Amino acid sequence: MADIAFLLLIFFLVTTTISADKGILRQLPSICDTEDCIANITERNLLRISMNAKQQIMIEDDIVKLSDVKTLVEAFIDNNGNNICAYCEGTQSSESSDHPKKAVISLSHDALTKYDLFISVQDEITQAYYNLRMRHA
Repeated sequence: MADIAFLLLIFFLVTTTISADKGILRQLPSICDTEDCIANITERNLLRISMNAKQQIMIEDDIVKLSDVKTLVEAFIDNNGNNICAYCEGTQSSESSDHPKKAVISLSHDALTKYDLFISVQDEITQAYYNLRMRHA
């Protein structure tokens, strides 16, 4: 009996697949030491999004709601500030990005920011990029 139980145990251990947690799939930029990567970013091409300990979202030091993040990010990216983007439909504001390829979003948070708020803001940014890509396609 013990031999049969041992063989069954071995069989189930060998044939069972154990699922692993995958986490959040985000592709971080690679390390770059050239002059192009460490060059200064123009202030108008940088959108600062931060979250504080009070669970408030701030875009360029203005407190906004989570539902407004997507539209503000879309407007920033799709600005067409230098008027050379053929597919952009932005308002050409002097305070937003020159071109979608030059737009940089800086996302920072306080140590006491809740994890679900951080992920929700990331999801809103991702949704903004998705909407712009789908419109262009």
